[in-house]
Amino acid sequence: MERGIAADRVSDRFCKADSDLTFRSCDGVLFKVHRRNLGAVSEGFSPPEGTSSQDEIVSLTEDGDTLEMLFQYMYPQRNPDPKDIDFKQLEKLAEAAEKYQAYTAMLICSVRMGEAYHEHPFEVMMYAMRHGYPELMDKSERLALEVSPTMAFQSFPPQVYIAWTRYYAQWLDLLASLQKSLNKIDHPSNYNSYGEQPRMHEDPRTKWFQWAVSQLDRPASLLKLELLFQNLPPGMNLCEDIDQMEREISADRVSDRFCKADSDITFRSCDGVLFKVHHKNISAVSEGFSPPEGTSSQGEVVSLTEDGDTLEMLFQYMYPQRNPNLKDIDFKLLAKLAEAAEKYQAYTAMLICSERMGEAYNKHPFEVMMYAMRHGYPELMDKSERLALEVSPTTAFQSFPPQVYIAWTRYYAQWLDLLASLQKSLNKIDHPSLPHNGYYRPPVHDDLNTKWFQWAISQLDRPASLLKLELLFQNLPPGMTLCGVCKVHIERWMNNEMKQGIEHMQRLINFL
Repeated sequence: MERGIAADRVSDRFCKADSDLTFRSCDGVLFKVHRRNLGAVSEGFSPPEGTSSQDEIVSLTEDGDTLEMLFQYMYPQRNPDPKDIDFKQLEKLAEAAEKYQAYTAMLICSVRMGEAYHEHPFEVMMYAMRHGYPELMDKSERLALEVSPTMAFQSFPPQVYIAWTRYYAQWLDLLASLQKSLNKIDHPSNYNSYGEQPRMHEDPRTKWFQWAVSQLDRPASLLKLELLFQNLPPGMNLCEDIDQMEREISADRVSDRFCKADSDITFRSCDGVLFKVHHKNISAVSEGFSPPEGTSSQGEVVSLTEDGDTLEMLFQYMYPQRNPNLKDIDFKLLAKLAEAAEKYQAYTAMLICSERMGEAYNKHPFEVMMYAMRHGYPELMDKSERLALEVSPTTAFQSFPPQVYIAWTRYYAQWLDLLASLQKSLNKIDHPSLPHNGYYRPPVHDDLNTKWFQWAISQLDRPASLLKLELLFQNLPPGMTLCGVCKVHIERWMNNEMKQGIEHMQRLINFL
């Protein structure tokens, strides 16, 4: 060990004989520093009491260049400004400053990391999210849309990844809204002098339209829509109808109901409707809007992701008046309103929406189940727990909040075990030998039985298939014949092992 220590070199800057702490970098540089300085300007080192440069050496995971910079912030001197250092070195210094809570270094590193975000958006966003710098997170969140879901899953810590997926989902919805709107483009007929050929995309315009649609491949493309109308690839022309549609969409209109002159907050829906409302009403009956102080209908307009029809309904619950009872509205609008009520914690709307969503379960079971799981309505979750087996693990992870997702995985695992039990039992099916022309026929499937068996096995792909086992014996695809022996075995398993297994299962709500 002494020979290993002798191979280390001592920092030229941090080598005072009166030091009482010695740290070793991961690349073998010794730093002799003073406990009083570390204790005065940082909290995270927490060196062992009694450690000195004459005895124990504390090994750190940072390299020598990083610690050489970091320890300079511990002394009363002009601190280094990492303005011109290599970004990788800045990133390592910033992480070390956060790790050891070296506040002076943390401050200047956060400034310089902010300046670097144009060239290194992903790294700056990760730094901001890991260490809680709201301004940097806000500054870089849209650049984070360039990150693919796969890269995000591989790079983000779980809590940040879940937050990112929910943020990303909002932009996916917005992208879907644009893509759906393309179907509404109306090319007016424009007959020529011979009364022929209504106007449509000519070939160069068709090529442009195909190219434009191909650019709408992920949410980040929404931040660059103006590029669709600039520097077009050769051999294509811009379709003016879409350009005109964009101008029309950008022209906002004011809600007829929410248009009071004395309003002090203005919200814009995603489809360009302005709602002039009152701060006192919003704050009195909801918690999730958190409108910026000082926002007014004459100044800043706050854009929301909900459409005008949804907000028109939602804001009615913010005022002292008879609220809409939602009994006869279209389910799609009800579902959007229910999500908006939960998002903005509009409690009166949440109450009536949960009631109406429950009533809609028979006609829209899957949508109601997802709503209940996302927002924690135990009675609806209990009512629809078996339908939750239709959800894939990927969809569950993307859609459910963490607590519900964990509960769902535990509930789902019980059904996975039951499915595995059925699949294992199939190996125990005994086909008895049967007499045929004085001989005993071997106990095997004929060709049509085998095709049915292969098809039946293919249906057992996920736990939800256990709830539909009787369909294996009904309306068989052409070219196959049901095996009676296999049918008896599966029915016996359903009436015994499956029935007992379900009786001993925990309910979904028991895992919450």
